[in-house]
Amino acid sequence: MKERSTRCPPKLRILSALLAFAMLLTLLPVTAFAANVTRREIDGLKYVQVNNYQVLWITGTYTGSATHLTLENRIDGLNVNRIYGYEGDSLFKNNQTLKRVTLPTNDYFYEIGEEAFAGCTNLETVDAPTTLGDVGKRAFQGCTKLKSLALGSNSAIIFESAFEGCTSLENIQITGTTVSIYANAFKGCTSLTSVTLPKYLRKMGDNAFENCTSLEEIKLPKEIESFGDNVFAGCTNLEKIIYNGKSTDWATCPAKDKIPANVAVEFAVPLTEYDISVCGTKANEANYANMLGDNKVEFVPTSNYLILNNANVSYNDATTAAIDSTLNKLVVAGNGKDTIENTGGTGIKTTGELVLRSSHIIVKGTPAISAQSIVVHDDDYWYRTAANGTFVKSTGTVAIGNADYFELIESKYNPNEPNGIFLWIKDKRMPELNERESYDVFDNGTVLLEEKVDDLSGGMHCTLYLKDANLESADTAIQTMVDQLTIIGTGTIKGGKKSLLAEINRENYYYPEAKVRIEDSNLTFTGGLDLDDGAEIINSTVTVNDWSKYGIEASSELIIDGSNVTIASETREYALCPWCVKVKENSTLRLQGAKSAVIGGDKKCTVDAENYWYRTSPDDEFTKGTKKEFQLDKSYTYYELTTIDPDAVTYDLWVAGKQVTETNQNDVLGDGGSVKFDPVSNTLTLKQADLTLGEDAEGDVSGCIDSDLADMLTITGTATLSNADGIMTTGPLTLKDATLTLTGNIEGDIGEDAIRAGRSDENITIQNSKVTIAGTNAEGNFFNFGIRCGKLTVANSTLDVKVYGSAIEADELKASGAGTVITAETDSQNEEDYAIELNNENSLTMNDGLVLVEGEVNKSRKAKIAQPEQAPTNHMAYWVVRPGDTPAPSMQIPSAIFGSEEEERLFVGWFLEDGTRLEDSPYYMGPGADHVGNLDRDVTFYGHWRTAESGEGSPDGGDGFGTLLAVGAVVGVAGVVVYQVGTELILDQLLPAGVAVPHTRAELAMLLWNTAGRPAPATLPAFADVANPELAQAAQWAIEQGYLKARADGSFKPDKGVAKWRVIRGYRAVTEP
Repeated sequence: MKERSTRCPPKLRILSALLAFAMLLTLLPVTAFAANVTRREIDGLKYVQVNNYQVLWITGTYTGSATHLTLENRIDGLNVNRIYGYEGDSLFKNNQTLKRVTLPTNDYFYEIGEEAFAGCTNLETVDAPTTLGDVGKRAFQGCTKLKSLALGSNSAIIFESAFEGCTSLENIQITGTTVSIYANAFKGCTSLTSVTLPKYLRKMGDNAFENCTSLEEIKLPKEIESFGDNVFAGCTNLEKIIYNGKSTDWATCPAKDKIPANVAVEFAVPLTEYDISVCGTKANEANYANMLGDNKVEFVPTSNYLILNNANVSYNDATTAAIDSTLNKLVVAGNGKDTIENTGGTGIKTTGELVLRSSHIIVKGTPAISAQSIVVHDDDYWYRTAANGTFVKSTGTVAIGNADYFELIESKYNPNEPNGIFLWIKDKRMPELNERESYDVFDNGTVLLEEKVDDLSGGMHCTLYLKDANLESADTAIQTMVDQLTIIGTGTIKGGKKSLLAEINRENYYYPEAKVRIEDSNLTFTGGLDLDDGAEIINSTVTVNDWSKYGIEASSELIIDGSNVTIASETREYALCPWCVKVKENSTLRLQGAKSAVIGGDKKCTVDAENYWYRTSPDDEFTKGTKKEFQLDKSYTYYELTTIDPDAVTYDLWVAGKQVTETNQNDVLGDGGSVKFDPVSNTLTLKQADLTLGEDAEGDVSGCIDSDLADMLTITGTATLSNADGIMTTGPLTLKDATLTLTGNIEGDIGEDAIRAGRSDENITIQNSKVTIAGTNAEGNFFNFGIRCGKLTVANSTLDVKVYGSAIEADELKASGAGTVITAETDSQNEEDYAIELNNENSLTMNDGLVLVEGEVNKSRKAKIAQPEQAPTNHMAYWVVRPGDTPAPSMQIPSAIFGSEEEERLFVGWFLEDGTRLEDSPYYMGPGADHVGNLDRDVTFYGHWRTAESGEGSPDGGDGFGTLLAVGAVVGVAGVVVYQVGTELILDQLLPAGVAVPHTRAELAMLLWNTAGRPAPATLPAFADVANPELAQAAQWAIEQGYLKARADGSFKPDKGVAKWRVIRGYRAVTEP
């Protein structure tokens, strides 16, 4: 390895000098750049103009002895807008003479700072302006005589313990638009009886109203963003919470599971009800989709349909019917056998017309039905009014009088006649149906029968559709004498004697047949198959695993076409006794019997394929066959024949569970070319492909498209991916000219990844494509993750992602192309799941006019990147992040700039030149808006940063800005660039040659632990998200040493990004103690 030069290159020396100068600036006090001017001082209180803002702050320590103090409203033409103490200031803390304070009454006063009036035990009254919005930490803590306070700002914030211990506080009014109430804000306010909240509650902190023992009821707004734990703990007289919404809104409200069990919840807005009840339960907008809670009765308000699903509605009431309606027209529909019974009164009662569309319904009551008229759907219905009576064919309108029994059945044939066809399933004879009609054999949808008459021969052809069916009989599971029985689907067929018996019915036809065709199926047979007229097995997987005499006995030809057939048992004598066997392309026949794989030495086998291979032991290598027609040798107990080259070139790529090979690359799925693969360019071409992952998937794959290719995989074309993870690759991925829909849609489970490249570290490029990740399964579950990768590049594409966890999780995101639209949304309530989560600092790049029109990176649960939609204006807004910055024109509200993940709380907000907060200005467009409007002039907004407490946010626990923010305050954006380049240069010189710069918490923990000699941590690690024992020790040790911060939820977050300054500080602490 080439050694690094110890001499610093010229460019590096220049950048190092620039960085050193920038860091030197951070050591100077803030006053070196912006002077604070005291305009007036009264009794120790200073009215200070800060940083040339056109407003005044009240600072200092009050030394007066007034009982009623009126604070100055305006001095030298400047409005007073805050009470805020610097280090060493006490403001009014622990003052024992004040009884009443009148705050400034101008239109700009909005904040009372931290501990401003804490401990003022004689303070009774605070006269506050309607603009007051923010009350700082412990601002009134221990003010035991304070009785009330009103806040009128549009966006109020009540910080931690602001009113804690105010035992005389009776009333608190917050009349603006939104409020955030932090932890312990009103804890111990034992006299509090009235709380007025605005219509939007942004946050309710933990223990906010704990031990408010006089509080009997409280009204909560409908819109609640987050709600903490133990909010009403110890509120012993709290009886009722009035929620300003419907019960359906409450079902998804964050407060729902946080209310004490003994407190009643009332809803201010009633539910919409419908004019129908079932078993006394009135239909409403909350229960109409599942009226009895058993998923068998559904009311559709838009069409007045009552849909029954094998329902058994049992009721006993003389005053109301089992189904009671005042609708002008009620339609009762169903696809199974439904029973409605009222042992005490009417079965179905409606004041209007009753329309019946059920397949089979029985109604019992006194009377069974009371309606203006009874109409059936069409002429294929039969009904009777006695349980053992004769069915009468309906003519459209039914008149049953006061009959106490009514039965209606949909049937093409006369149910009074015992007609049937020559087909028995589980010993049940199948009825005759008219041409091309289907019949649900067991009323559960797993076995459907379709019949038709062959126009040429007059023979009967039947198709049996199975859906995970389990057909078991002590004798024969399926017995057929129809001319052709086709079986399609999935399931298990088990017979005590035979699983399938196909016999020729020689009594009915001159040229009788009894053909069996198994197509597009995955079936397991337990019990032999006895086939009089042979069989075709096409595009199927068939397993026969037990039998009494033969696995399959066929008196005619057995054809295997594109199928995998296994007839194997170590205890049963003979696997196959065919007249002859024909094996076609893409097929495998595997035979095993205790005595012989094949009975008899005269059984002919024909191979209708270009090549085939065989072996006589599962442990042997395959031998290529030469004869296309030969006798099956009865001496072998094992015989396997395949027309798929066992040595064919395979590629580390699976599509819908099927591995791509040299043989199938031009038609991977064998459906005519919906999936093709070019191994030269590693391009997968999709053509209206429908990709799922079935039980017959080859290899250990989890995605509909699963690639272990090290090089770039390019996907183009159109496809839908469902019932599994979406696209999983080991290497980088490109989606080019593609239209993909990934639905998840996993029965009873949740998809892990829609699209993932590598271990979330390989790059993904989406170009000229449309990708939708939005589907849910039957339980409403999304994918866990949308897209996880290293760098994500989206160009001229539409990307729409909605998932359960983080929608987009990448190191970098680059968006370009005027038509590009990226929409990302998470359904998670986890505070660490975001719509767009990027691991690296400043890693979002948007070109060609694209902007974040909604949400923020690493913060919002919904975000959108697109061309901005701005209201027409002749004026422009300008944004100055920090003093010294060049104003940046934009109608969009910029996100705050942070030096690290721990400095987010330092940014206060945006203000006008006169000190007006953006949210209080006429240019604010309301909560959730991402732009300003109503501009009547060019307007400049200034970012304000408050001083951090020691250890609160800055890396050094110093004056609150930290290295990065102080540099930014002097040189603006250039300072950020210097920081980035400078830290990279420091790390390049600091770390040993060959050691990569860590980018995640896991990588940093392992670097520091290994450098320190792998010391044992003081306590055993217990991180739920760390499986590697070495990483667990390294993480625990790094947290104990203070190099990394612990997480409140006990996790470690190994893949979370870390700032470069943390790497520098941690490595120096280990190597330079």
